[in-house]
Amino acid sequence: MPIPDGRFEIARFPFPENTTGTVATAFDKDQGVVDYRLHPWSDHERFSIDSETGVITLDSPLDFENPTDLNGNNVYGFGIQYRTVTRGYLIVYALLTVTNDPCDDAP
Repeated sequence: MPIPDGRFEIARFPFPENTTGTVATAFDKDQGVVDYRLHPWSDHERFSIDSETGVITLDSPLDFENPTDLNGNNVYGFGIQYRTVTRGYLIVYALLTVTNDPCDDAP
């Protein structure tokens, strides 16, 4: 997930239900990022970020049939605050959409 050049953008990406692990990696194409942290926004408490690498992980599985996001629509939002050498602190927002796995649905 590339970090925008100081303009407001929202990164959007799908993620399969009933899994955890790496969601995305935030990176700066200019390679000037000093550190990363989660910024409070909507569902940020479900995610973790490595402050040095920018790797974003989902802490517990999400279930498509039972959404627990703020709006109940299977779209989980979080912000990433990062500090660059040249631009100081900036924030980018991301929306993760949980996708349905029909294999786990009861017949």
